[in-house]
Amino acid sequence: MERFWEGTGLLHQMRGEWFDAVSCCVTFTRGSIATRFEETMKFRHTIVRLMSLCHGSALEEIGGEESDFCETIDAAGLSNLTQAHLKECAEVLRFNRVEVLLHMIQSLITHNLDIGILKVQPPILSRVYQTLSRGFVNLLNAKKIADTRFPFPFSQLISALLFVHVVMLPVLLSAVISEVWLAMTLTFIPIFSMCCLNYIGVELENPFGRDDNDLPLKHFQDPCTAPCKHVYCRVSAEQRRAGESVDAFATLSPHFEVIASCKWLDDGNPPPERKSWTEVSYDEETRTFRGLIEWDPAFHGTHKWVYRIEFSEDFAGIIGVAYASVLEGVASYHFESPEDCYISYANAPETWRLDDGSFPPRQKPFELVSYDEASRTFKGTVRWREGFDGATRWDYTIVFSEDLGHISGGKVQPYGSLGFPQPPQHYGDPTLQLPTPTSMLIGYSE
Repeated sequence: MERFWEGTGLLHQMRGEWFDAVSCCVTFTRGSIATRFEETMKFRHTIVRLMSLCHGSALEEIGGEESDFCETIDAAGLSNLTQAHLKECAEVLRFNRVEVLLHMIQSLITHNLDIGILKVQPPILSRVYQTLSRGFVNLLNAKKIADTRFPFPFSQLISALLFVHVVMLPVLLSAVISEVWLAMTLTFIPIFSMCCLNYIGVELENPFGRDDNDLPLKHFQDPCTAPCKHVYCRVSAEQRRAGESVDAFATLSPHFEVIASCKWLDDGNPPPERKSWTEVSYDEETRTFRGLIEWDPAFHGTHKWVYRIEFSEDFAGIIGVAYASVLEGVASYHFESPEDCYISYANAPETWRLDDGSFPPRQKPFELVSYDEASRTFKGTVRWREGFDGATRWDYTIVFSEDLGHISGGKVQPYGSLGFPQPPQHYGDPTLQLPTPTSMLIGYSE
């Protein structure tokens, strides 16, 4: 139990020390933000990204090779030179990633002190270096717990003694107690108790990992949550990109009360809690619904949404079905056959461009496709040689509802040109840069 509590205490201390260091550095730039705004903001954005990446890398290092990837604050926002340096240190030179990042953070702080961005006396700034160092010491102590296991001879001896106990106790009790039910009860209780204690000790031996009773490492890495409880909402994304426009051509179901605090309309106001369709029609023979939604003021640059929703008679699977958030051809997902799954950009807006300035293809096929019928989970990969919004690869995990009528969960994990993962985009968050089908279904593909 002591290892478990010490492990969680060290993780909290590490996070607290590193957060305090970055907080102090941001505070020390208040004196220069009025006269050197661009350089000050560049320093702030860089140190926050580096520390987020450092903390996430530390948690991955503690959790071991099987640990899940920890989300970071826009690691793709770092310069290409910085990303290339990190990749070379990790893959070529085999340096410890956390040590490299801490060195870069200290060098960044020292450089900005020299050029006058940090308006603080060196003796006061030394406290920042001390907190960075203490955080790293806490990391090493946590790794000590993860790397130092219970001695193997002791564990073997305990297993052998338990085996002897299991074999001998029933024999002894049956010789002393004549009642069968009483002998069985008095045999079961001590054996069950000793085995439980042994298994509890095994679980507490390493508090870091992926087991149900291990510490939730992802809980310690909470990169960016908007006030509206949506991770990476449009406002946060715009701030994260330091003024770069976020082309989020996304739509919602007609109910907006969940995300009412997100400022999506072009006049800065949130959308109404409900937005009614106009020009509604429904053809029972083709099971086709048509409707129109008009926005005044505009909704993220758009004034009108035209819906065509076709419902199928029966869903035996996702094959032959297309899922769309706006209309077919606006990043709609098509599953013609297991070998023919693609994203359609036939009706994509003019503003959607690849990184080389060209338009997306009309059909972008999925690669490495798989579908699990039990969990209704589709997985596939889309590769962009030219780059799309800074990403060259998208790994899709799409979870469908029980009736296969809409996409109920999953995420898109983008990767940059150097292979570094970017912040994932989860289905159900309507503020993503990639459209997120939620409850709009276009029936069998034509």
